[in-house]
Amino acid sequence: LSSATQATAQTTSQFHEFFPAWNEQLLGIIEEHCTDERENYENPSSGDRPAFGFSNCILENMWESSKVEMGVASLLLGLLPTILQSVGPSVDEVSILATRRPLLAFVLSFGMPFVRLDRSPLEYLKNLRDPLDIDLIGGAVDKWPWMWILISTAEYLFAAAAATNIFYLVYQLAFLSVSMSAISVYSELLPQTYPPFLWILLLVPVHVLSYLSLRLGYNIQNAASKTQLSARKSTWLQVIGAEFVPCARSDGLYVEVRKHPRHRVLSAVLSWLTNMAMLVLFVFGTVFLSSQMFISLGDMIPVIARVIGSCIVSRSIMLFELYGLRRGT
Repeated sequence: LSSATQATAQTTSQFHEFFPAWNEQLLGIIEEHCTDERENYENPSSGDRPAFGFSNCILENMWESSKVEMGVASLLLGLLPTILQSVGPSVDEVSILATRRPLLAFVLSFGMPFVRLDRSPLEYLKNLRDPLDIDLIGGAVDKWPWMWILISTAEYLFAAAAATNIFYLVYQLAFLSVSMSAISVYSELLPQTYPPFLWILLLVPVHVLSYLSLRLGYNIQNAASKTQLSARKSTWLQVIGAEFVPCARSDGLYVEVRKHPRHRVLSAVLSWLTNMAMLVLFVFGTVFLSSQMFISLGDMIPVIARVIGSCIVSRSIMLFELYGLRRGT
């Protein structure tokens, strides 16, 4: 049973192709020096950690300058979660947007694979009540009502493009490079390609817990429905309709703190779990990115630029929506 489990978990989809800059060099090393290690790697019954021996063989035959370059590239990749603390979103921002446009918030969350570790949901909610000094959106949208259709379409297209870019990068990191953390800490239950996919999956509990904490701590509903006692809860049709309308065209939100002790306790517990999930995401992302092997500086710089680019695009859309939400609240 153990052998069967090991054979199932072990993947042989790596080491066939690498990032462009070193692809020919690394494949040449494999053909000339590492044929035995490749055969062991491709044989599920060859024993524990065949990918570890295969990687060592390649490293032993690489130029020393290439090893130094790879170390610098791994260091810079490992710093990416820290760098993104300045441009990444707060989970509270994503959660607030999700109360109005959950689908857009869901897509945007994958375009921003790291979140800031600081949290202050009450502060963000208070900001929604502050008056705008200059209304840059309302005039154009009110003058040309059809413009919201173009804005909403563009938001989904750019958000989907940013998320797709991150998903493709996850695929590249999984199959065009090798994670030392995965092959050193060997698990018979997981393939060696799991770290990038787990990195993205960890975003789900972070944002779900944050959203539930916000909902339990505060009563948030459409401001228009608050004026109608018979329509305190939005219908599904209203929710679906609101999803595809920019917040600048919305009626804003009505927010009040929930007083029931049970809600407050559950919100506090979920808030603590959110903080723990964010910490796990940050630590895991740092470890897995800093342990990626066989990536040159020439390939690493576009990787970092793509991640930062997706974060900037996604956060710009989110801030635009929160600005519109503030206009109507």
